[in-house]
Amino acid sequence: MGVAAPHAALVYQNAPAWLRGALAGSIIAPMAIYVAYLHFKPGTGVLQGLAAFERRKSFEHPPQATVLGEYWVNAPEGMPQVVLAWEADDEGPGDYYEAAWGDLFDITIALATRPVSEIPADLPGSLQGRL
Repeated sequence: MGVAAPHAALVYQNAPAWLRGALAGSIIAPMAIYVAYLHFKPGTGVLQGLAAFERRKSFEHPPQATVLGEYWVNAPEGMPQVVLAWEADDEGPGDYYEAAWGDLFDITIALATRPVSEIPADLPGSLQGRL
């Protein structure tokens, strides 16, 4: 899969102070967010695409993944036909998706973050100068 994802505790430990403070009252450690972009393999025809759509009806996500969204997109060639986002403690669910769908799709998985709603007060000086 090629994604190196630190364990949630390591992510928390290395997070900026403002984020650790926001999570301090939480009993749930932060989890990594992953996004998968699934492109039909070259030469995939309409019938194979419909078969994938039918196969999806009985597919179950791995229990280690908390799915945030799954979108089957009517996109032009060269664009992702499926976009999937989930939270997990490690990259295991990505391996599961590649095993389940790698026969039909070229899959790219990337780590993602949520945008912050406000600029933290303890932003490093090197970044404050850019504001």
